[in-house]
Amino acid sequence: MPRRPVLRRTIGVLAAAALIATGATATSFRALPGTSLAGVAQAASPTAPATLLAHMRIVLPSLVLTGGEARKLDFVIDSNAYDNKYPPDARATFRTPLPGQTSNSPMMSEFFAGGFVLGKAENLVGHVRPGNVSVVVWAFRGPEGAFRGLRALRDLSGLHTAASPFAPGAILLSLPGTGVSDLIWVRGRALVRASAGKAPGGRSMAHDRDLVARVVDAKIDSEPSVGAVALPPAPRLDLSTLAGRLGSLRVAENDLPGGLDTRSWRLRARPDARDPLRGDAAAARLNRRYRALGLMGGSAQVISVAQIHGHYAAYAWAFPSAAAARAALRAAESQRGVRVTPAPVVRAGLRVVRPGRSLLDDLFWVRGSVLLQVGGYGPPDIPLLESRQALVARALDAKASALR
Repeated sequence: MPRRPVLRRTIGVLAAAALIATGATATSFRALPGTSLAGVAQAASPTAPATLLAHMRIVLPSLVLTGGEARKLDFVIDSNAYDNKYPPDARATFRTPLPGQTSNSPMMSEFFAGGFVLGKAENLVGHVRPGNVSVVVWAFRGPEGAFRGLRALRDLSGLHTAASPFAPGAILLSLPGTGVSDLIWVRGRALVRASAGKAPGGRSMAHDRDLVARVVDAKIDSEPSVGAVALPPAPRLDLSTLAGRLGSLRVAENDLPGGLDTRSWRLRARPDARDPLRGDAAAARLNRRYRALGLMGGSAQVISVAQIHGHYAAYAWAFPSAAAARAALRAAESQRGVRVTPAPVVRAGLRVVRPGRSLLDDLFWVRGSVLLQVGGYGPPDIPLLESRQALVARALDAKASALR
């Protein structure tokens, strides 16, 4: 088997870091003392519609560089670690989106849950000048899944992330100190990663990577079955109505951290709004208190967490005045048996942890006449990350603050 060029081995550092990071995450769930695998969800099956799969087998190989296009950029096509064809096969594709990871790793789970269909990889090695660039194109059922894969790569790899102007939502992932970076973007149903590092002698390959990325992006954009697949239009909301204002508080999928996904969304623009997750006596008492304060309606966004049988929930409770909303906050923090601490995650936020067999951890705060709440709920021995809860809270707070 041919030995990989030096730069190709260097670019592998990024992939290895991602695998180590996600593998460590999965291991940490399994290694908790006394924890059974009942608290860890299994990955979705990598199924795809047969007609779409067959079409992608034809289309994807045409979206990367041909031999002639590679030579114009001073590259030759070499073997890659995704399809493992030696010598390289221009028609080869792959069904396992992230080689080296187990099917139940958090990142692999996100790719399958997002509707991964098929992938194509290409490794370009410098012909005259040393160095190489690698490209991976993952095809999903739709753009929503492609963006879900991007969020997984961004937030579950443990790598440094920066925004890129290359395309809407594009990012740069890097491993500090290596000079290696990945340009990642979404075009239609395709999630694309172009990787480059320093060639022998220290020359950066970022410019060469961007040239290759532009060629690939243009090919994807010109293929209707891939580049022309658009996100569904966002619903138009009438912000003059209570339903419209509450509807605007839903945190969009692309604003959620990687590994999180909306499981359900409920909106009630009437005073019988209640917490859909709990029917216990304490929740019933709090709901009665909210109604006594003039509750006008509410919304609830339940957010699932990759591989954990737990979830977050983002609530908005609308009241007739700011004074009523503040009184509702006092009612929430005065529940019997709760532990209350300041939560600087958002301005004037409070963390309210309720007693019970499960983790019941809520952030509460008020913006205008709306009481906002972001909770983390799950088994006590598989804690949900407060950092992700904070990200959801900040996203909800930004939307609520914009309504004032």
